[in-house]
Amino acid sequence: MIGDDFKAQHPDYLRLLREDPRRAGAAIRADYRAWFAQAEQYVRERRGDVLIEGAPGSVEELFDSALPYAASGYPVELVVLAVREADSRQATALRYARSLQIGLTPRFTTRSGHRTCFHALTDVVAAAERHPAIAAITVIRRDGRALLRHEAGGAGSASWALAAERARPYTEQEAAAFFRLHHGLWRALPRHRDELQEMVELARPLMPPGMQPARIDRPHPSLGPLPVTLRGAAYDASSFFSRAA
Repeated sequence: MIGDDFKAQHPDYLRLLREDPRRAGAAIRADYRAWFAQAEQYVRERRGDVLIEGAPGSVEELFDSALPYAASGYPVELVVLAVREADSRQATALRYARSLQIGLTPRFTTRSGHRTCFHALTDVVAAAERHPAIAAITVIRRDGRALLRHEAGGAGSASWALAAERARPYTEQEAAAFFRLHHGLWRALPRHRDELQEMVELARPLMPPGMQPARIDRPHPSLGPLPVTLRGAAYDASSFFSRAA
């Protein structure tokens, strides 16, 4: 089950998306979360298999969903996606840009909404490691590679794997892909360039040395007019989106 499926059924959601794509989800959150809880209960009562995709904003939100399954005799396992903050933010912008390109009315996660869920995941994993109702936690990379499987009773290994992957330096290939996508989004979303630049600043400390910002104490040559080469008008930013993950 995915929360977005329930949002789409709300009679006001499309209107809210058109008016404010950044806060439409928050405006109907109480309604779609109530419907989601009813759907979960329906599945439990019929002993169905269930896979839930979500981004909990707190430990309490996760356990409100997970613990009723444990109480009903289900083995509860978490699969946690470990992604750098800059990459996660960039993915929300990519989803928004792709949806605009094909004529949909998309949502675009706010800075504060992303920050809440991104940092809450640290607490969620730490709490889940200690909770007897959580049978296992698997931490995976963005590409689906499993980094670690934590069985109940372990000693904080899932938290370590999450933190380590979030702080993992970019390879040259990953850095190049990040900046290619950044340039495409810069052209596609001119109204959001301040946020796109924030994503770059989040990524830079983990970039290879050649892509690091200059240090403040580094001497700089005198500046003068520089020649600028403009790309042709045929440049199509959407080519980045079709190849980006």
